Amino acid sequence: MDKIKRLAHRARKNVEAVSSNRTLEGCCGVGSIHLMRLACSKKIFPTFVEGCFRFGGVSDLFHCWLEYRGMIVDITATQFNRNHPRVYVVKSTDSRYRPQHKTRSLTDALHWVEGWDVYPESLMP
Repeated sequence: MDKIKRLAHRARKNVEAVSSNRTLEGCCGVGSIHLMRLACSKKIFPTFVEGCFRFGGVSDLFHCWLEYRGMIVDITATQFNRNHPRVYVVKSTDSRYRPQHKTRSLTDALHWVEGWDVYPESLMP
């Protein structure tokens, strides 16, 4: 887990550098794909997850994150709670995260989020 956490901090910093929003609201797709790309380049193969985040116990908000070895690695969780760490890691059974689609394919992940995130060229494969 240490390697992917280090990569997650790097990915978060890279996304912050191209985003005007410090909480990274609306950047979950590009952030997760960027982290997935960095991880794959180091022979670490996480799962990209598209689903919902249960916010405040009431509403489900569309969200993307990665899963690796039974843990969720979320570099944009600060958009839901500014007190979350910049890289938020919790068990994949955390009930606030509600997966709908999962893939280990970067191509599939890009297809799923096409059109709803702004992808700076510097972050894309």
